[in-house]
Amino acid sequence: MHLASLTAVVETPVLQSLLSTPDAWLLNLMECFSKGDVNGYNKVMAASKSQFDSQPALKNKATFIHEKITLLALVDMVFTRER
Repeated sequence: MHLASLTAVVETPVLQSLLSTPDAWLLNLMECFSKGDVNGYNKVMAASKSQFDSQPALKNKATFIHEKITLLALVDMVFTRER
């Protein structure tokens, strides 16, 4: 998925409604992915470890998810660098 497309998804009212719920961490995680923000991802993961671990679909793919955010950060860096 293109980063701009993910950003548009994150900005939808349905997902924004997560902000006032215990599942706000999911939106925060998605925002990190939409920006390719590894530092933000690490902060969300540290603050939401128990919630993340309680989701088997995410926990079982933790390594893949970390690799994905790293690649998204690289893509963002390549396309936003000064020429």
